[in-house]
Amino acid sequence: MASTTHILPISLNPRKTYILPTRYGYLFILLLLIMLIGSVNYNNNLGFLLTFLLSSMCIVSLYYSNSNIKGIKFVSARSEPVFAGDPAMFEFTVQVTGSDRVSVFFHFSDQPDLYPETLFTTENNRIRRSKATVRRGIFKPGDITVSTVYPFGIFRAWSTISLNLKCDVYPKPIFSSIGFQAGYSEQDGNTTPSRSGTEDFQGLIEYKPGDSMQHVSWKKLSAGQGLLTKKFNGLIGNSIMIDWFSLPTQNTETKLSIMSGMILKAHQMNLEYGLRLPGTTIKPGSGNPHRHRCLQHLSLFQNESIDHDQT
Repeated sequence: MASTTHILPISLNPRKTYILPTRYGYLFILLLLIMLIGSVNYNNNLGFLLTFLLSSMCIVSLYYSNSNIKGIKFVSARSEPVFAGDPAMFEFTVQVTGSDRVSVFFHFSDQPDLYPETLFTTENNRIRRSKATVRRGIFKPGDITVSTVYPFGIFRAWSTISLNLKCDVYPKPIFSSIGFQAGYSEQDGNTTPSRSGTEDFQGLIEYKPGDSMQHVSWKKLSAGQGLLTKKFNGLIGNSIMIDWFSLPTQNTETKLSIMSGMILKAHQMNLEYGLRLPGTTIKPGSGNPHRHRCLQHLSLFQNESIDHDQT
């Protein structure tokens, strides 16, 4: 699949860094107040000493929590296209200045802090985060929140940053029994008469990387005769057209899902295939870039401006 790379770089804005006590921090501050009141009432010097000692620890925690997310810079981000319903994965390259950072959380704004990261100043730190997708189109996961509760968990410092991330979401494939439509006319861009249906079995050939696992002869493999692929006539070696108008269903999303499955099947069979949609025709081709182009046209069909920040 073709990946999308986002050239940044962008640093966290210190003016947009916020810090508040955690729930344990509020309990800790309440405990300090109780200790202070008790020390005043009983004029207990040891109580004063302990209260001020813990208060200084609280102030130190406030400073280090804030400085732990300063100087974090996003250098680049990339994403891989996915099919609807699969989680979209985003990989960030992060750099830090000064000293190493520990217990730093990266998450999308509507997700919890789950995975603390250690960031090193001597290398590019790679962070991977995912977010669920629901439907096809251009998926924009929203802002990234960088947070920390280092060092004692008393305060939580956080900053939110917009990286304008996006990811192609292809229609979820449906693998139907509908046959391919063969042929392509260079003159008008239309398909020639259909030669669809099931292909006739010709024999077995040696398995090559990229061959469909559905065509592997498992019986021959279990008999110790090696990995062989079933060869069918009719479609192998010919270009085919995946045609919107040849599908019997009238539901747009179902059609797109069936066409998505047909693209994957044709790609696995090493066929040259084209795509025909209302207003768009892609000439037959093969390879990963061609597959991405066809699937991308399906994902954007009548939906070019989609922005589904799915919450």
